[in-house]
Amino acid sequence: MVIKPRYIDAETFWELSQSPEYEDKIIELVDGEIVEMSKPGGVHGVTVGNIFGFIWNFVRQHNLGWVTAAETGFIVKKNPEGRDTVRGLDVAFVRLDR
Repeated sequence: MVIKPRYIDAETFWELSQSPEYEDKIIELVDGEIVEMSKPGGVHGVTVGNIFGFIWNFVRQHNLGWVTAAETGFIVKKNPEGRDTVRGLDVAFVRLDR
């Protein structure tokens, strides 16, 4: 008997990510499977903070859209078999028209 792995979609991932089991963890969904990520360190925080600042200033000055930080989750791939990918991006830009 062959047991097929169970993959989850982005919506199920969102529900699971809010549960106490994942409260103190950084997780992403990669091709339908939950992956625990390591916590970022100081150098990472400074680097991401600087990048966010440069992008945010430019976007705000030109009223181009939104800038997010702090591992904000984005669905980067939807798969009809439920093998979605959700990544926690350090910095992201979303155009106003999106």
